[in-house]
Amino acid sequence: MVAYALVEDALCGRDASRPCADFLVLGRWAAGVVDGSSPKPGVPSVGVGGEVVARTVAAELESLPEDVTVEEVVTLVSQAVARLGDNGDLDFGARACATFAVLHAPSRQIWRVGDPTVLVSGKVVPQRPRKGELIVARARALVLRERLLAGVSVDQLRAHDPGREAVSELLVGLDGFRNNERAGDFGYGAIDGSTVPPVFVERFDLPSSECDLVIATDGYTDVMPSLAETEALLAERLRADPLLIEEPPQTKGMSLFSRSFDDRAYLHLKV
Repeated sequence: MVAYALVEDALCGRDASRPCADFLVLGRWAAGVVDGSSPKPGVPSVGVGGEVVARTVAAELESLPEDVTVEEVVTLVSQAVARLGDNGDLDFGARACATFAVLHAPSRQIWRVGDPTVLVSGKVVPQRPRKGELIVARARALVLRERLLAGVSVDQLRAHDPGREAVSELLVGLDGFRNNERAGDFGYGAIDGSTVPPVFVERFDLPSSECDLVIATDGYTDVMPSLAETEALLAERLRADPLLIEEPPQTKGMSLFSRSFDDRAYLHLKV
């Protein structure tokens, strides 16, 4: 049985100075993407990082059996991350995490925890808004706009981002909303070794007929039905707004020494 057909895919790290923390999942029964968290400014780089967490999650997803539920999968990957050891010893604000979205072909369902983008036959599947992250991104943009008005050049701000430094405590504070269902609209789900409440676990049924499916991490500012279109939109955004302060703003920009503002993964399937 052929569960799905790969049309095109892409995986690209933000820069060559560190491992890519995004992963593609291409297993027998499951296919999708995993997005590992980025280091936060001012937080010591100790213990397990986002790249290790994401690789662990991707390995578990690639080996999923045919007969499994989304609840079992979320428990499985959370326990795998918890076993990493050092991850559980970190302060809560420093704990690395990963998000994912995968097709489980036998059930013809998409399973998602976090913010990867999903397109079914060209239409975006709505996702839970990251309200806190957007507030922080706009605060960063405000700092950078003030510096631009004061005469600081774009290249200077790309070389040293005072906006990201200014919101560093807020970025760490966002972790307090992770897997916290009491946080309301500020709450969000991610795999970090703790329990993911059901409210943050999404599942979507695919149509019974053949369809195109695109799953991508948030390293793409806009996701389109083809990789070429998606890469072209990203390139244009980076050319016109390398600081990533226009709407929708990002919590980090493209430095002078990087290929983009974030790692990215793209998967286009026919199901």
